Amino acid sequence: LSYLPVSPPTPSAPALLPQTLSASGYNTLFICPYQFFASRMLRLSPSDELLELPERRDYGQWVHQILQRYHEEVRALGTPYEQRHALMTSVSDHVFDEIVASNPAALSFRARWAARRDAYVDWANQHEQEGWQFAFGEQWYERLIEWDGGSVKLIGKVDRVDQHASGEAQVLDYKSGRK
Repeated sequence: LSYLPVSPPTPSAPALLPQTLSASGYNTLFICPYQFFASRMLRLSPSDELLELPERRDYGQWVHQILQRYHEEVRALGTPYEQRHALMTSVSDHVFDEIVASNPAALSFRARWAARRDAYVDWANQHEQEGWQFAFGEQWYERLIEWDGGSVKLIGKVDRVDQHASGEAQVLDYKSGRK
């Protein structure tokens, strides 16, 4: 009896490749190709019944929603610096009141945000005093990347763009985790 080395199968599924790819999709591919294959190519997702508790991703979306509303209101109302902490508290409470009403497990995320929001307002006020103004946020962009034999459309949402008095622009990417 002789044993020959066996090569593992090399599956190929070009018809299942997604036409668009977001930053989170790319991250999934990079971290776990198997999860990418299941979620992005086979389009499998966990049952909604199993997603009862909020996750970090939910928290991030809520913070994005709060910051977008806050900055739009500051701009629309011309809110003075000394009134911005109260405005942030009001916007945050409004958003989290709706969330907690349908999912009480989000209370811990509400408390987490409450512990950070004043520091954010302080930073944003300082940033504005340095000449930066909120231009827009939460805007979708896409770009087609092509190569010999294929292409993919990269899609994603820009968290925030600020404009400086000098004309310079700055893209900000909100993060809710540690530095």
